[in-house]
Amino acid sequence: MRTAFAFAAFLVTLAAPAAEDARSRVFVVGSLYQGHESVAAYDLASLQRVLDAIRPDVLVLDVSPTELKQQKVWPGKVEYTKVIFPYMNKRGLTAYAGEPDEPLFSRISGGVGKARKQMALDHPSRAQAMEQYRKATYAALKVYWQGPAEVHDDDTEQMIAGLKSYEAALVGPVERQGSHDWDAYAAAMTRKAVRAHPGKRVLQITGIENLPRVRAELRQADDIELVDMAAWLRAHDVREIRADE
Repeated sequence: MRTAFAFAAFLVTLAAPAAEDARSRVFVVGSLYQGHESVAAYDLASLQRVLDAIRPDVLVLDVSPTELKQQKVWPGKVEYTKVIFPYMNKRGLTAYAGEPDEPLFSRISGGVGKARKQMALDHPSRAQAMEQYRKATYAALKVYWQGPAEVHDDDTEQMIAGLKSYEAALVGPVERQGSHDWDAYAAAMTRKAVRAHPGKRVLQITGIENLPRVRAELRQADDIELVDMAAWLRAHDVREIRADE
């Protein structure tokens, strides 16, 4: 309980109100990790065009402080080495790490990992059902996605939220709390970036499964104008924007 209170106090510190009245436009973009290599509607070239269309002033990335400093990430995050870090470096953008550093990183992710392993040992049928539901969800999304706009619309958000809710119901409260804490931290870092750069265009990139909760957290912020990404992407046809423009 003491740890939970300490974490909550930490988030309040990060998300303190901005000192100025200027509202920052925040764009929250979901990434697919290695999925970008198999989802034609939202491949790495599409992600590159999305970045070029937004033209952010500040980035909040789905990486830890160490990963951001070294620009070395888990191998599955292909979009970082192939698109995001080169984009950031070319434009000299300020970037914030949306994932916590140690020991908080391991305390959250490690707890969830242990809970999932224990669930698989105690209830193998649940683990099998969870994996089947996950595969079916992404198979359905892959058919539904026709471009970046669909990846970011309400229907996708509801499907992802349903998947995460189902997994939390099977794994238990550690999964639910860990997911909440992880996404709350990411949103708090965006609030921190907004405070430091009032009125600037802030782009947060987060995993597609974190998108619903991160958006929900940021919608509560009075100092943020959260962009409706599906509508914005449809209005700015990213298929017509090339990376070298």
